[in-house]
Amino acid sequence: QQILAEIRENPSLAWEDFLVVFPEMPSYRTVVKRIFGRMGIPYRMTPGYTLVRDPSIVSVLSIFDLLEAQSWENLMNVFSSPFFDFNPKETARFSLETREEFAGVGFFPEKKWLGRWKNYQKLNKALAGLKKNTGTLSDWSTALLNLIEALGWHGCEAESSSMFYEICENLRGEDVVDRQTFRRILEYALESAEVEKSKGEFGVRIMGVLDSAGIETEIVFFGGATDAALPTAASRHEFFLPDGLKKELGLNHYRLQIARERLDIYRLKCGNRKIFFTYPTKVNGIEQSKSLMLFDLDEFPFDTPPVFSLTGTGRLWRLQDDWEKFMERFYDNGVFSFSATQLDKLATCPFRFYLEEVEGVFPYEVPSIEEDPALWGLIVHRAAQDAAVRFKGMIIDAQSAAGQKQLFEERLEFYLNNPESIDPHRATGFSPVVKEFLKPRVPIICRMFNTLTDQHIGHKIVDVEHKCTETIGKIVLTGKFDRIEENKDLVEVIDFKTGRDFPVVEKNAPDRNKFLDASGNPLPACLRFSNTQFILYYLLAKKHFSKDSLVIAWKLHFQEPDEIEKRYPHISGIADEFEKSIEELAERFLTRNFRFLPSRDNSCYYCDFRDFCPAKNE
Repeated sequence: QQILAEIRENPSLAWEDFLVVFPEMPSYRTVVKRIFGRMGIPYRMTPGYTLVRDPSIVSVLSIFDLLEAQSWENLMNVFSSPFFDFNPKETARFSLETREEFAGVGFFPEKKWLGRWKNYQKLNKALAGLKKNTGTLSDWSTALLNLIEALGWHGCEAESSSMFYEICENLRGEDVVDRQTFRRILEYALESAEVEKSKGEFGVRIMGVLDSAGIETEIVFFGGATDAALPTAASRHEFFLPDGLKKELGLNHYRLQIARERLDIYRLKCGNRKIFFTYPTKVNGIEQSKSLMLFDLDEFPFDTPPVFSLTGTGRLWRLQDDWEKFMERFYDNGVFSFSATQLDKLATCPFRFYLEEVEGVFPYEVPSIEEDPALWGLIVHRAAQDAAVRFKGMIIDAQSAAGQKQLFEERLEFYLNNPESIDPHRATGFSPVVKEFLKPRVPIICRMFNTLTDQHIGHKIVDVEHKCTETIGKIVLTGKFDRIEENKDLVEVIDFKTGRDFPVVEKNAPDRNKFLDASGNPLPACLRFSNTQFILYYLLAKKHFSKDSLVIAWKLHFQEPDEIEKRYPHISGIADEFEKSIEELAERFLTRNFRFLPSRDNSCYYCDFRDFCPAKNE
């Protein structure tokens, strides 16, 4: 983007007036090809990469990782490689199904389950020759060549493919080694083979620092200037000799390398009209710092607009409200339809609401062993509902309270051992590690439920999992109550909470910076509360039962708190203003006078979309 900006400011510049250098080219070749290709900037990339860095050969080496550990990541690295001939549609289905099937329990599929996938059948058959402990170098070379032929492997370039085949042939011998040793020998051979081929005939010149010696140009970009890359890390073969011996023999040593790199930076700074040093603030989730060699230079952040895209497929989505999608999703026959949960999500963060509810974006999560609070919360909710459903229409007495307590404990144990009865995607159940972690919670949760049940003796259980729909202005609201009780003339809406803290219901929550929209106008009041779900429940229950209502939260958390029930009588005093603001919100939607902006509050830290959020750097 900066290159394009320089071209716009100075039309006399040509592409060849720009030079882009990196500490070492092998690590950046694929990045350069992807970014310059996406931006449509012509470039000429100077030679300087070894076969071990060739993406197509990295795919071959990933086979050895898969043989050592059949993890989900290793399997997907092979299936999704563009250099193997696997069915991409089946790969996409495999990715989606496994992330749903093994979420929270880790990827430990049975062979029968894997065997129904044609891609896996093809891979498993091709791996047969490499599934041995030892063999001669010739045996390993033959097995590897047979494997890449069976998988339809093709290299990035004809030159690198030819060199790879030649190396495999040259490695043949009668020495007996194990598979890991053969891999190391292969990697050493690939690291010593350099591909001498430039990419492109004209355009921005891109090369390593050493290759840039003697070149003078208008503008230079020095990329990847992190403390991890500059000074350049020693290559593998340089570890065999200590620095002192290298110095005595007149070989390259660390101090000499530092001096040369300082000289390279000085040369680039003095020999060109303008130079930009750049470095990423984060790589693969790891924070990065600029090189120690650059600490005398001023710096400023360069933010790029978030763009959802996949390499080679073009742009998928840009930060722009699509009102056609929104109206198609929520507007019909002159009214908007929302659930209470959706409106609460909108109030919490309009940006996240838009991603999830309008665009249908969901986080890409690798199957791993984890607690999965959402499933645990669902189990507790279902057990509490099952415990009360048999007693609907009855006034709670000591006998029915005891029945509820017994049923709750039984159902909690059942769902813990059979989560697939709640979520069909959980046929594999909890992993043994997570199950042992969750079991001690059962008696704690049961004690809390028992106490809460005793506190409500004399109340009438009206319904559980009660769904109701009411209209407020031009918005049709739907809510689902965990439990409904009557206490004299009061309808009690009970919501089960498995989190650590009770929701706070207050207007103009101090931790939210969203009281004005993009035009500087105040947002409707219904979006300025710290929790809208309970206010919506109050309004729905009052309209649905034509009685005054009270919202109550039951806390069913494994850490026993001092307070396990919280009542919200103050909601009745703010409900009228809230109801009027819902009508205002509908008018905002109709006139499209609304922006789905991020809320910038404390929940940002836990958000699945924080890396793509426009408020990330604010």
